[in-house]
Amino acid sequence: MKIVVAGKGGVGKTTVSGTMARALARSGHRVLALDADTNPMLGVSLGVGPEQTDLLVAVRQGLESGETEHEQTTEGFVERFGTDAPDGVRLVVASRIDRPRPGCQCCGVSAEQLLGELEGEEIVVIGDLEAGVGTVVRLQPGQADVIVVVAQPTAKSIEVARRAVELAADRAPRVVLVANRVRDDADLEVI
Repeated sequence: MKIVVAGKGGVGKTTVSGTMARALARSGHRVLALDADTNPMLGVSLGVGPEQTDLLVAVRQGLESGETEHEQTTEGFVERFGTDAPDGVRLVVASRIDRPRPGCQCCGVSAEQLLGELEGEEIVVIGDLEAGVGTVVRLQPGQADVIVVVAQPTAKSIEVARRAVELAADRAPRVVLVANRVRDDADLEVI
């Protein structure tokens, strides 16, 4: 199963992604946590720590430098460029940008390409997407089984969530809305 988590920046996507990954791993599933944010923090949320997260070689950077030329499968990329996180979760950073260059940052392996190539039958893939709806727009049918949209009770968050849910409807068989930072019934009603 491939589950991706989307929403406005700061609503708790990474916390929800990390919590789901660890809970599923604790319940006996093989879990791959895919950090698809150019400012990767999923490792920190999983308990790997910022230093180890910073040491990860992003799949995209590996491709740019030719390091992955002997890896014939996506699973090989995951094994070579991932790290173990608590509770048996495997973490891979797909989109870190350490050497910004002018122009398009989209060369190399994209999150949606990895999601399309990973087989989700033996493992549960949790993809922590970049803020906003950009990656949701680029998802193709089959690249995600579930799209989780995280929202909090603010006008901007609700608008991004509304757009994400609308866009996700024809990209995954199931779309789930998670209401985060809800303090009372009024907050829940807003969402």
